[in-house]
Amino acid sequence: MVPPNDKQKFLDELENLPIVSVVCKRAGISKATIYRWIEDDADFKKKYDCSLKRGRETLVDHAESKLVKLVDKEVLGAIRMVLEANSKRYYKPRKPAPVAKGIAPIQTVRFEVIDANKTAEEFHRANEEREKRAQEMTRHRQGDMNDPWSDLPQ
Repeated sequence: MVPPNDKQKFLDELENLPIVSVVCKRAGISKATIYRWIEDDADFKKKYDCSLKRGRETLVDHAESKLVKLVDKEVLGAIRMVLEANSKRYYKPRKPAPVAKGIAPIQTVRFEVIDANKTAEEFHRANEEREKRAQEMTRHRQGDMNDPWSDLPQ
């Protein structure tokens, strides 16, 4: 059984520095132990979430105070950051990241839930059919096949 003061020591440290791995090292407690406490003890999980939230708020407050000091020192990047984050007049939407030549961005991602009851043979057959359809679509895009919609009235 873990002494309750170990748990409290960890939670107090987490409020000061919301980085679990660093706090674990300081408190002499493994991360696995922390995650086990979270899973096994609903009260500890609530306190953990609360301490982590408070710690992050404290860290953000600290960062904002440093940002204000940079604005006071007339650091242009800091001034720009404050204006863009707090005023619609200065907000500029970010441009999409450039795509390297020859590499197309991903447009569609498909997920498939695999039925655990399917046999390996059924799974491989479905994969082969999927691969065949993908090859047909590629050939169609490259102009090697007739337009499947060409027989429809226009």
